Amino acid sequence: MAVLTWNVRGLGSRESVRGLTNVIRKSQPEIVFMSETKQKIKYLEKIKMKMKFEHAFYVEPIGRAGGLALWWNKEVQIKILGQGKFFIDAEISGRGELVWYGTFIYGPSYKDQKKEFWESLKSLRDDNDAKWLVIGDSNVVSCQEEKVGGLPFNPSEAYSFFDFVDSRGLIDMPIAGGAYTWSNQRSDNEAIMEKLDRVLCSTSWNIAFPKAMVTLDIAMGSDHAPRTAPQPLKDAGSECHSPDLLIVLVEGFSLIAFLLWTIWKSRNRFVFEGSPESPEEVWLRAEAAFLEFSYAQAKIGPSAPVAQTMIPAWNPPCEGFLKVCCDAAYDKTTGRAAAAAVARNSRGDIVAGDSACFYASSASSAEASAIRLGVFLALSGGFHNVTFESDCKEVVYRLVSGVHSAWESAAVEEDILSSTSSLASFSFSFIPRSCNKVADWVARKTLRGSCPSSWASHPPPELESFL
Repeated sequence: MAVLTWNVRGLGSRESVRGLTNVIRKSQPEIVFMSETKQKIKYLEKIKMKMKFEHAFYVEPIGRAGGLALWWNKEVQIKILGQGKFFIDAEISGRGELVWYGTFIYGPSYKDQKKEFWESLKSLRDDNDAKWLVIGDSNVVSCQEEKVGGLPFNPSEAYSFFDFVDSRGLIDMPIAGGAYTWSNQRSDNEAIMEKLDRVLCSTSWNIAFPKAMVTLDIAMGSDHAPRTAPQPLKDAGSECHSPDLLIVLVEGFSLIAFLLWTIWKSRNRFVFEGSPESPEEVWLRAEAAFLEFSYAQAKIGPSAPVAQTMIPAWNPPCEGFLKVCCDAAYDKTTGRAAAAAVARNSRGDIVAGDSACFYASSASSAEASAIRLGVFLALSGGFHNVTFESDCKEVVYRLVSGVHSAWESAAVEEDILSSTSSLASFSFSFIPRSCNKVADWVARKTLRGSCPSSWASHPPPELESFL
């Protein structure tokens, strides 16, 4: 099954209709969702019939603003469960596939409406085990790396989004074909590009459709790029959303296999290296490995002569920005911990680094201390425009959302927030362990007492291999 979603920014022009026709002809989706149609149902029904879709559900625009359209063909069974100005919620099945829930969204652009919107989505599902897909234009940027140009990322605008994703245990699926789904269609110094369109899925949905993939197409007649997802989804994008976001759901390798493999590797690391890992760390590494495999396989066509493994790599910051990668190693038997902070520029070069040993009450407090070390590194170096990256999702979430910290790391996290107030521009971002190898290596070596003191200025060959 394929699902196409697109913020069409009005379906009244010939160019936008032509763009939609081309995307549908190319990707052959069973489901099409469009936001900001800005058209009456009678007009949309004519286009639907031309595109040869049998069924439809609409949320009419208010005047010439908004409007949602959901089309599907006879191969798919859809039961509408709820609707609103900004979403359509449905139960979906087809071709003997499992029943799953799909929520098609168009996030509000005004800040005072965002919290209410994400809270309303939270109320749709209180079962985190449900097979749930949330897809469409979120109108949210979740970190500085998801935008280029314009004002710096403001974490406060994403708090309610983070709360929704975290409370429902959703995964923000990567999009192949481009990092940004919207642009203001300028090519000069005033150009702005952002990732606004998203595909979020629950773990059970991800397991049920292990090779689901999201792809981005070229924007035509809109400032959003369309997105597609084969088997079972596809989504398109508005000033210019890319028009073809397709999600592909293909039966394939099970996440369980990767989880078992990761548990075995973690066990060996503990037995032979004395390096314990928390269940959360094991799960995140398994999930990252599984996604790497799934996306690589989905992108390899049948005629590809050689299979190429796609390993998610650390992404350098934009010119004029720095990323400080932070990580901690923790021995829960002794309480000893080590933190590492590595500042890297747009070329990926290490411009500064620091590491330290200390005692911690938990892995979480150790990870928070690593981020604090990164903040102190930025302040001492006089750095501005900094993104602090960590592979500890819970600490990053607390720092970004402002929710109450765990008691063992509350003082450290309060110290982080008060210290960053003197930085011109900063953000906190979660990255998978596979993208945080440099800081991970330094932290582990520091804990064992085998990290050379000159690692930042003269990286040893083993560390240099990760750069």
